[in-house]
Amino acid sequence: SILVEGITEREATVTINGQQTLIDQSGHFAETLDLEPGLNSIKVAAKKERSRNTTISRQVVLTTQDGSGP
Repeated sequence: SILVEGITEREATVTINGQQTLIDQSGHFAETLDLEPGLNSIKVAAKKERSRNTTISRQVVLTTQDGSGP
């Protein structure tokens, strides 16, 4: 698994891979994602009313101890 976390404006709506996540009073958000062996895509999007979307995409490769994965 991997911890995805960040800080945004409290009024924003944040989604991680399409799932809305909670934002605390200081604007901090955090979500733990399960990874599959191989390539995993992570997309974090923030939207504030009357503002443009901000999106960050990352790819993470998980290789297991037995060497499976890419």
